Amino acid sequence: MATPIVTALAVYEAGKKAYEAYQGIVAFVSLGSSADVQSADVQPGDVQSG
Repeated sequence: MATPIVTALAVYEAGKKAYEAYQGIVAFVSLGSSADVQSADVQPGDVQSG
């Protein structure tokens, strides 16, 4: 009975680490894309006001 529990814990820990890595990538990409969007939004605004 101990082996399935150990296996389940190992799978859970691996999935948890993979999920945390995925969240880190998503946060990094969303920060990069939002920075690109902001710079793109500012440029047309400057052109219109100028």
